[in-house]
Amino acid sequence: MKHSIILAIAAFFLIGCGPSAEMKATQTSVASTATAAFWTITPTITPTLTPTLTPTLTPTATPTPIGGGGAAIVFENDKTISTADNTILRNIYKIDLLNLDADPEKLTNTKDPNISYMNPVISPNGLNVLFVKEQKTYNQTSFHLSDQLFVMDINGQNNQKISPVPLMQNNIEVATILADIHPAWSPDNKNIVFSSNRATLLSDINHFDIYMIELSSFKIKKLTGLWASCFAPTWSPDGKTIVFMTNQSGNYDIWTVSIDGTNLKQITHNNGADRYPRWSPDGSKIIFHSDRNGNLELYSVSPDGTNLSQLTSNPADDFSARYSPDGNWILFSSDREGNDELYVMRPDGANITKITTGQDNNSYGSWQPKKP
Repeated sequence: MKHSIILAIAAFFLIGCGPSAEMKATQTSVASTATAAFWTITPTITPTLTPTLTPTLTPTATPTPIGGGGAAIVFENDKTISTADNTILRNIYKIDLLNLDADPEKLTNTKDPNISYMNPVISPNGLNVLFVKEQKTYNQTSFHLSDQLFVMDINGQNNQKISPVPLMQNNIEVATILADIHPAWSPDNKNIVFSSNRATLLSDINHFDIYMIELSSFKIKKLTGLWASCFAPTWSPDGKTIVFMTNQSGNYDIWTVSIDGTNLKQITHNNGADRYPRWSPDGSKIIFHSDRNGNLELYSVSPDGTNLSQLTSNPADDFSARYSPDGNWILFSSDREGNDELYVMRPDGANITKITTGQDNNSYGSWQPKKP
């Protein structure tokens, strides 16, 4: 009996003291939660980035120089190195119309008064400068001037001679007396017109005709054959006509001729000397300088000889004029303030502005037709 009671009590404790269903459930839940907490990966949160805004930049407008072309003007500069015998150094310089306060850039650099660089003309594409190199040679009793055509880059580099030089004639070295001067480009950059004494070197060294040279072949064609000399030719904008000056009528007047040498016409008729004609960009006018009223003044005329107009009126000399590429300005030389300087003005003579300064003489400017 005693043993039965003990066994019963033991059984009661074995049964009653075991875990209840709720405890088992709780234990299972805790275990499951622990397991889940161990294997659950908290995702990395990628922050939302506010995009950096790239500011919209308004492009800076490129300044436009007056004249509607490029910013460059090339010209002759005469620097006196001896007043005793009027010895000068003649070089070609370039100015920037967008920075007239800057010093002009020297494109040639002769230090020998026997060598001069002159008659600069910028090509229609704005890349090159056509010019004349003049060299003085001496013999026992006199000297000769030799003028030949050269071309260089707009920055003064890569000089190249383009004057075909005839061979020696009668034991005379022709190169020492040949004079190719006053060159001008054709509108398409392919040809050049100029004045030359090459046809009469041995008979009349001072007689000049108008010639055209084809740059691709260096073939030369003579355009005039007048008894009088012809100088300063330039092409019409359409490339069909050459304007030039000649004293065929007794004094210098303005004439034109077709590029095939036909249709020779006299444009001006005056007792004064009309010189250095240049076309307007639209071909409707020809500008020139003349002493018909005393000193040198600028005039314009239609290609048919009508509509003559005086553009300047000043006691000084105004000369060597060219229209700007857009036709709204005129570039010219004048000694109205002492030495020769370059000026610009409107076609009606208004708004005259000096664009070069200094003690030297600056003249015969050429406007860059367009920026390369």
